[in-house]
Amino acid sequence: FVDLEHYFSDSTVMTNKLFIEDITTDKLSSYQYAFRMDQTVIDDRFSLTTTLEPTDTSKIVLDYGVQVRKSDAIQLQDFWAEPFSRRDISRDEISQNSVFLSGAQFDPSINNNYWGGGFGAGGPGGHAVESELEQHGAFLSALYDMNEVFSIIASARYDTVDIQAKIPEGPTDIEQNMTEDDDSFFNWSINPTIKLGDHASLYAAYQEASTYAPTQGGAVLSTGNFGDSELKEIGIKTSGFDGRFYASAAWYEWEQAAFNDRTNTSDPYESEGIELEATFAVSENVTIIASYGDRETRRTAPLGFRSMPWNLADPTGALNDEIGLALEGGSLLHQFTDAFGGFTPEGGAPSNNPDLIMPGTPETTAKLFISSSFDNGFGISFGGVYSDEFWASMDRFILVPSSVVINSNIWYDAGS
Repeated sequence: FVDLEHYFSDSTVMTNKLFIEDITTDKLSSYQYAFRMDQTVIDDRFSLTTTLEPTDTSKIVLDYGVQVRKSDAIQLQDFWAEPFSRRDISRDEISQNSVFLSGAQFDPSINNNYWGGGFGAGGPGGHAVESELEQHGAFLSALYDMNEVFSIIASARYDTVDIQAKIPEGPTDIEQNMTEDDDSFFNWSINPTIKLGDHASLYAAYQEASTYAPTQGGAVLSTGNFGDSELKEIGIKTSGFDGRFYASAAWYEWEQAAFNDRTNTSDPYESEGIELEATFAVSENVTIIASYGDRETRRTAPLGFRSMPWNLADPTGALNDEIGLALEGGSLLHQFTDAFGGFTPEGGAPSNNPDLIMPGTPETTAKLFISSSFDNGFGISFGGVYSDEFWASMDRFILVPSSVVINSNIWYDAGS
């Protein structure tokens, strides 16, 4: 990277930031998940920063300019889902010494290697894709500070993107093809702050923006790699006791899309939560830290790509090996909404979780920690983290119980 600055005056600065990166990964995994990628990124940002002082007690800072970014990426992956179909452990011939081919390894039985398993895919997928992405942006941000009592930060940015994606040239089982896509995005945000005396500030934030989410190899498939996001937040920050006490409280709500490289779509989510935090230096030797958070995140569209539960593995009742054997069907054991003529009672919205509340992490957590040091160099600390119970999956079959993790430490500081 190279950063260049030129000062026209005390109030105007010109900045150019140039960034170049190239990264290559080649992984041949022992558990049959090979991955290869190569990505090059060139990014140049030109901006001017101007500081104005309309009055003795007010200040305006403007930052404006343009940015160009170009990224080329190629990604090869032997499976876009867990490759159960090549390691069915129920087979008699599978042993601890079995060898599973992956990636560029050649299997004469299928006359092919395992790069880019297409499963009938007709276009670039998150598992095998080569792309060129070019972005052009213009931006403006402004800070207005008045009397050290009120300040506001506002920003706006306009971007255009041009995308070219194709099947990589080389060993894949997908027919060569190319797609082109383009789009434009407008992002903006506003963030006011009001000081309530010497010890408290009230703030708010609102933002509408585009979320950029490439595949894990840095490639993009289409404008579906860009999703809409929105953030709302209000909060208060306080201090006291000669700067020894600090506390904050915030409420927030956001909407965001995350790119799913299995379905090649943007999955939409929304979340709402509160956060409380406090730090208190009781004395030079004793500090207390406490926090509390509560957040609920949900998916706002029906579920798409899913693994089918065991009891629904073969809805035909025919015990078809291609459908009914749970470890046999990398491509056939995925439950889509309205699959099999509508036979998906647990498909797009599980009956135990119709609101599609996201699983996997506790919604409520709390922490309290006390640390104390002594003049002889010794110190102790003690505290705990509480995590509320949470569901382990969307179907809510397994409930992980609540917990309290206790942590205690004793140390000695020799000063060097």
